[in-house]
Amino acid sequence: MDDLNYLFINNDQPGAIAHERYKQLKKDQPKYSLQYICTRSGIASKGYLSEFMKSKKNLKKEYAKPLGQALGFKGKHQKLFLLMVGLQKTIEPKTRKSLEEKIQILRKSLLVKNTELEEGDYDPFVMSKVFCAFGVLDPPITVESLSLIINSSLIDVSRALTELVKQGIAIKKDREYTLQGEKQFMFNSGGPKQFHRKLVEEAIRYSLDRINSDFNGDESLYESFVVSVKKERYLERIKELRADISALVSDIETEDADELIYLNVQTGLIK
Repeated sequence: MDDLNYLFINNDQPGAIAHERYKQLKKDQPKYSLQYICTRSGIASKGYLSEFMKSKKNLKKEYAKPLGQALGFKGKHQKLFLLMVGLQKTIEPKTRKSLEEKIQILRKSLLVKNTELEEGDYDPFVMSKVFCAFGVLDPPITVESLSLIINSSLIDVSRALTELVKQGIAIKKDREYTLQGEKQFMFNSGGPKQFHRKLVEEAIRYSLDRINSDFNGDESLYESFVVSVKKERYLERIKELRADISALVSDIETEDADELIYLNVQTGLIK
């Protein structure tokens, strides 16, 4: 677990997180004094910042975002920091509960470990479905039961399982398979480019097959936009979007699953 994730998972007070982060930054870069952080975040008083870091004072809302930026928080970490600062100043029970739930979801997303798969003689799309199907099936989990639930051939499922075992992700005993380590049943295509290409191609095929039958029905969502934007603002929002998607996936992923879903997101500059 990296240092930032550890800070946010093991501290409930945003001031304590800011203080520990400040110590990390100062150790590596001596210029990170309290005055330097105050100047970058627009906080007028070093004493006020120090009191916040000691959890003796709450941080004013207008300082939360620039202070997070000054401390190098981005994406999920920045969003968590803002939520935690907001929670400190919120009294209304319903609003507090909503903020606490969002914080819990984001914290869970920090625990997710991306499994980087090596290249091999297997279909990465089948691999993704095989991996996630472990969260849906009850033991015993076999080549046959996996093939049935993900609608893939026995040979493709067998190759995917062989690779999972080879890479230390799964264990085979007799004819049954189990996963090693923490059970987080999601698959991110952030590995070799050909993996991602294969998954995108499958996503397009899947959408074209179903778009007429379940277009924005109760169990699906299809949205397409062409938007004129300021590039700088767009790039800022992309960072926030990544954090939002990760939080959504972490919220709905569970060991006690009864379905597999596709979640495909694509955005890019038109050039």
